[in-house]
Amino acid sequence: EDMSRADWVVDHLLPLCRHPLVFQEKPFQKMQAARLAQSNVDTNVLATLAIPAWRVTWALGIVTKIVSAYPLCKQLIMVAVKGGPATDCEIRFVEHVMPLLGFSVATHTVEQHAAARHWQWRIERPNASPYVVTMLQWYDPRHVSITSTLVSMLTPYLERAAAPHLIRVVVASSPLLNTHGESVHAILNNTINAALQQAVQEAEASPAWSLADTLKDTPDTTMPLGPRFLSNSEQTRQLLGPHDNRFPETQTRQLLV
Repeated sequence: EDMSRADWVVDHLLPLCRHPLVFQEKPFQKMQAARLAQSNVDTNVLATLAIPAWRVTWALGIVTKIVSAYPLCKQLIMVAVKGGPATDCEIRFVEHVMPLLGFSVATHTVEQHAAARHWQWRIERPNASPYVVTMLQWYDPRHVSITSTLVSMLTPYLERAAAPHLIRVVVASSPLLNTHGESVHAILNNTINAALQQAVQEAEASPAWSLADTLKDTPDTTMPLGPRFLSNSEQTRQLLGPHDNRFPETQTRQLLV
């Protein structure tokens, strides 16, 4: 029964094109965009390791995060740290589930002696740029490239300061402890928070963004789906057609066993 619950939920989320994109009329101002990216960093890491059905909760969480970013974001960045068999299981799940969600593989890089493994998937969206999901799995949560990579991805730019072209980050997979008995969660928290703060500081110091900063009445940082946002739901309904290409039954169940 455990993964059949995940099958049922995922089945009702697909296909992704059934979810109308959110088109934001005006971009966020520079510091709004920076702080919004900072405040929306999410996690799917579970601390309760002794619960037998953790795989169901984790699988549903990661799929929901991928799907929920589709109407708003051009890129979702999933941060991971290599651990033991449990984190290997999580990474394999993502590798298998992305094509089932309708994504095509854009990049998969595994280089000897590299600091991180790199995956990238993409899916086309109507009247918008493709939605790209990037997963980066580091071997060392202290590695300097985590900070530099996240800063480069989260520093705001005008072209990604409005839905459906936002950037979001989620911590997708991490062990509780490293081989030295240190808390990987604590190390990763410090690393990510430092990167987020640096991205905000770089936004403050940047002279760019004059167009967005001159706009008045930009949306506030809560991003309500109110009158400042326009949806292409009518076109989406036309594109959907019969709902006969949903998530294959039992597929989720087979991936995390």
